[in-house]
Amino acid sequence: MTSRRVEFRRDTYVDSVGLLNVSREMRTVPEVVWASALMGTPANADLLVDAGFDVEGLRVNDLVLAVEAETDAAVQTALDVAEQAIRGSEPAPDASTPATHQPGDVTEAAEELVDANLAV
Repeated sequence: MTSRRVEFRRDTYVDSVGLLNVSREMRTVPEVVWASALMGTPANADLLVDAGFDVEGLRVNDLVLAVEAETDAAVQTALDVAEQAIRGSEPAPDASTPATHQPGDVTEAAEELVDANLAV
C-alpha cells in the first residue's frame, strides 16, 4: 500500500516553470510513485480528485503539493524537497552574513553599474 499526502500553501503563487521544476524535484526522491506541484485551479482540483486526493478547502490562489510514495518517509522527503525548491537553493541569510546593498533609486543603480548596457 502506498502513502499519500496533499498540502496547500494558502495564497502562494508559483509560476508554471517553477511548478514544473518543483514537480520534477519531488519525483527524484526514491520511492515516490507520483508527485505534482500545481496551483489550485478548478481544472487542477479535478485532476487531484481523479488521482484520489482530498482537495476540500482548496482555493484558486493556493499552491498544492501532492505526493504518493511507497513510504511515509518518502512522502515527507518529497515535501521537504518541494519546500527547498520553492525557496530556491540559496540559504537564508543569518546575522553573520553582511546585507547586500540595495540602490535607493534608478539613478543610484546606474551609478553603481557603470558597465550596464541594458535599457528597460
